[in-house]
Amino acid sequence: MHDQRLKFLVAGVQKGATTALFFYLARHPDLQAPQIKELHIFDDDNWLDTAPPFDRLHAAYPIADDRLRFEATPITIYWPNALERVRRYRTDIRLIFLFRDPVERAFSHWKMEFARCREDQSFAWCVGPGRKRVGTAHRVYSYVERGFYGTQLERIRALFPREQILCLTTTALRYAPAATLERITDFLGIRPFPPLEYRIVRPEISAVREPSDVLDPVLAAELRDLYADEMILFEKLSGISAEELVEQ
Repeated sequence: MHDQRLKFLVAGVQKGATTALFFYLARHPDLQAPQIKELHIFDDDNWLDTAPPFDRLHAAYPIADDRLRFEATPITIYWPNALERVRRYRTDIRLIFLFRDPVERAFSHWKMEFARCREDQSFAWCVGPGRKRVGTAHRVYSYVERGFYGTQLERIRALFPREQILCLTTTALRYAPAATLERITDFLGIRPFPPLEYRIVRPEISAVREPSDVLDPVLAAELRDLYADEMILFEKLSGISAEELVEQ
């Protein structure tokens, strides 16, 4: 009887190159990807503990074999109760996170939502007075909040042991993909990746309008000040410095 449960998750962060990582993982012969990226099972607020949607989750993998199943829904690291649901699903599950500079991530997030016409306001307004819209959590407007990596990792470490968590960077996947994928195979205990074509993979965005492509350096500096304490905590928990997250 094959174990239908997922072996690991790519659980964050949004706009951190999870699409590229999913592309690579789906090409490993020992791994089985779902039919689509981002199944949105664990962040589903219709989840019932008495009847969790495991059948819907496992139905995304039509072949029952010995390959390790995984999925990639970046909001999992951020959304309330998502990681708690993951733990109830499988306590020994492994978690992979890709972290990107939080300021660059926030601006990229805003550009995506603006292009999709789900955001009408300027980036400066969104990360200033517009943060009041977020409330406890918000799927669209959480440009700043999703970058609180220290707090998020602290929560993750309270739920899962260190050995089940792998923290990587977007920059490492982009500029040193072979070494980054080797870390993943070591983490999962599987064979090395076969020869791959390494390339930047971006999700398709239905751009109705084009946002500004320039981040105001004064605003960027203000955001870095806002993230300062979070980044200290993040570095302590992950071993990754803030400088390692910045795009080169």
